[in-house]
Amino acid sequence: MASTDQRMTAIEVVNEVRKLIGLNEITSLLADKHARVALRLLNGVVSKISNAGNWQEMLGSARVTAVVSTRVYSIGINRPVKNIFEVAISGRAQALDPIGLSDYQRYERAGGTGTPAMFAIRGIDLQTNPQFAVHPQPSADQDGNMFHVLYYKKPPLYLTCDADTEIPFAANLVISGLYASVLEEEAGGVVTRESMMAARDFETQLQEELNRYDADSGGDTIQLTPAGIR
Repeated sequence: MASTDQRMTAIEVVNEVRKLIGLNEITSLLADKHARVALRLLNGVVSKISNAGNWQEMLGSARVTAVVSTRVYSIGINRPVKNIFEVAISGRAQALDPIGLSDYQRYERAGGTGTPAMFAIRGIDLQTNPQFAVHPQPSADQDGNMFHVLYYKKPPLYLTCDADTEIPFAANLVISGLYASVLEEEAGGVVTRESMMAARDFETQLQEELNRYDADSGGDTIQLTPAGIR
């Protein structure tokens, strides 16, 4: 099964919504005013979907080299990163424990070198992606070891030149969200009965699609215990 069986490009999503509201299909996201407005609303819908949870479709990984006497690291990814899920270092089975920035600052002031055991998010890099800071600070023994980073990607903003770019979420979900946004926009920002029902349908689909990989796994099991055994 190809991804196109589940996903659509930006202009395909816009055209599906245009059909629902009785407008002709377009071949460019600059075709008319409605197309430009729909693109702006589409970016809002995609952002809302992304922010609803950590989507397995957006999971990524990176390897970062540990450097002696260096505490703060960039993932080195050019695409937008939503958040860092886990950091581990080679030679240590357990992942680094995530801590808050205030706790990290306290550990940093106390000093110490060795195999990093904790990390915190600290600042952003030139790509505006989150950086991670580790404690203890790597010593010469850890120089050259690898940090293994799991992160979730953030969808980019879609521009008028991105008409043929495939949106990484299920097409029906994106269409549902854009349809609800377009209905509200057409009503001048006023929530109508129609837009409210569309928004409710979008929220239901959003939760179901998010559960597809994160919750709807396995099945109900029945455990039988012989009488008299507790």
